Amino acid sequence: MNNNFKSALVGLLLVGCTSGNKNSQEGISGAYVREYSNKVTNPETNQEIGMRTIRDTIFVRSLNDEIEVSNHKWMMNDYDNEGWRSMVHSDDRPKPTYRAVFDNESGSLRSTDGTALFLDKEKRAVHWSEGMDYQLVKP
Repeated sequence: MNNNFKSALVGLLLVGCTSGNKNSQEGISGAYVREYSNKVTNPETNQEIGMRTIRDTIFVRSLNDEIEVSNHKWMMNDYDNEGWRSMVHSDDRPKPTYRAVFDNESGSLRSTDGTALFLDKEKRAVHWSEGMDYQLVKP
């Protein structure tokens, strides 16, 4: 084998290995949404006063070798005129933003502290826990 052939072979192997790693992260970035509503009752009278809608969104974006996962929540009550409001200071606040790597074996985006967001590429969804899917709305 001559040196040119060896160099070309090594180059092909390097490109193949790095592109294979990149492909495992392909199709992950985007905005994933889960929206749900519940009845709101007056705590003093126990009378229903209306409905509250929660829009819970997870943003996943690629940052070179890592992935950034951020969570944002908004709520809107149908019984007031305040419109959509951030839930950043509420009891049910969003999870903190973290940087992760894609774990191909478990299909999750894991941080160094163990936080994991699980990916279901077939459903085009993610979830923190089973049964609470966030659907991809914007790739």
